[in-house]
Amino acid sequence: MRTTILLSIVAILLLGGCWNKPDILYIGEVKNQIASFPMHFAVEAEFFDVEKVQFRTYSSEEKLFEALRKGSVDLAALPAAWSMLDESGATGIIEPLQRGGGGIVSPHSIETLEELKGRPVGAIASSQLAELTTMLNEKNNLGWDIRLYSSEKKMVGDFKDGVIDAFSATTPGITGYAVYYNIACWFSDEFGYYPTFSILTNMNALDKKTALIDEFLGQMDNGINLINQRPTETYANFSKLCYIHGRFARDVLLQTRYITNAFPSDEDFENRVKNLAATRRAVQKPRTYHQAMAR
Repeated sequence: MRTTILLSIVAILLLGGCWNKPDILYIGEVKNQIASFPMHFAVEAEFFDVEKVQFRTYSSEEKLFEALRKGSVDLAALPAAWSMLDESGATGIIEPLQRGGGGIVSPHSIETLEELKGRPVGAIASSQLAELTTMLNEKNNLGWDIRLYSSEKKMVGDFKDGVIDAFSATTPGITGYAVYYNIACWFSDEFGYYPTFSILTNMNALDKKTALIDEFLGQMDNGINLINQRPTETYANFSKLCYIHGRFARDVLLQTRYITNAFPSDEDFENRVKNLAATRRAVQKPRTYHQAMAR
């Protein structure tokens, strides 16, 4: 009986984040999440002491945010909306992190948004992609039947079976899908340089680990500067940490903009996107995104 009670107390402490060590920074991430790459890179490239940090992996953004809210992790890369909608006040946004990426995947027989009018289009439920898909639908009066899925596997399965005619995907996925399918739209073409992920924190952790968090964010920015200045030298590391095939890793990294002063202006970035879009439209047959990037 006493053993059972002790085990229950330990479980409660672990779930509540009270078991965390005060001199360790606990960072939560979704498995293979590209937004968490700068945080990993800061440690991998030895900008930040590996002894001071521990990564914890979760299966979804929902579970990661709940862990952040409860204090099981101190920091996480998540869409800012998670914290903005958190009425508990347990979390906060402390630094923007990433912008760009993603779009609408369609068969090669469908090359434009106009051809998708009135058709069923898939998106992952409770995701920023779902919001962008809805915004795109409303902006262009497409009349889509937007169907929400709990997993990408089920969504892509329905796409292959003809249940839906298109679906939204993030940068790594969309670059890979471009080998087999058409990219009917890049969200960056429609919405410019839109925000995706920010660094969120547990407010209690921020209060108790102020110096540690400040040190980590400073060193993470140093790592991001290196990523931005030398993407061709860091994409192999990116491929390894995010489990993205080397064939696509460089182009995914170039499409994924991490936010620091090392970035060119938004106008420069948007002009580059427009030039790439023009290149894609100029060819006779649809060409994959990574091929357009290589020209």
